[in-house]
Amino acid sequence: MKRIDRETVQKILDTADIVEVVSDFVHLKRRGANYMGLCPFHSEKTPSFSVNEGKQFYHCFGCGKGGSAKTQICTAICSRLMEQNKNVRYMLWRDETVLLKALTTDGEEYQSRIRPFKSVPVLYIDDFLKGGHTDADIRLAFEILNSRYNDSRLRTIISSELTLFEILGLDEAVGGRIYERSRGYVLEAPRENWRLKHDE
Repeated sequence: MKRIDRETVQKILDTADIVEVVSDFVHLKRRGANYMGLCPFHSEKTPSFSVNEGKQFYHCFGCGKGGSAKTQICTAICSRLMEQNKNVRYMLWRDETVLLKALTTDGEEYQSRIRPFKSVPVLYIDDFLKGGHTDADIRLAFEILNSRYNDSRLRTIISSELTLFEILGLDEAVGGRIYERSRGYVLEAPRENWRLKHDE
């Protein structure tokens, strides 16, 4: 598999300034060390969306959503695809899988809920398999990814804390679908969790 080398990955992350990327979607104003704006993930009248330029991290104090440059790179790719009139759907893995697993006994409602993830031209799966997984999570991942794998017109952007080889280790069928459709190009960012680091 062709890999984007670490040096190139680091250049992308270094040049993908989170303030610049987020500013494409949110009007930000400097407040002290951070930038603040209205959260793009929920409706609000008072800015609670904070972007920390030094740590390259964002957090919304209203809804609790947070992320890093990795998330923003994927979001920026989706934004560019939407500018090209591509239909893009966002899937926050943990939230959607909880809902889908709860609907498995209601076939009609389940199919209605899962169908868009299987058929939208571009699907962005954020935090794929974050926080562990069950057999039901793996079955759900396979159902969505296999459906998309079988239609070469569909594109899938996946952001995960797991590497491709870790996903392959969890389940060959799921990892294999990702591996085959990625055509050998995978961007793996260094594992630095700014949320757990203290200010120096």
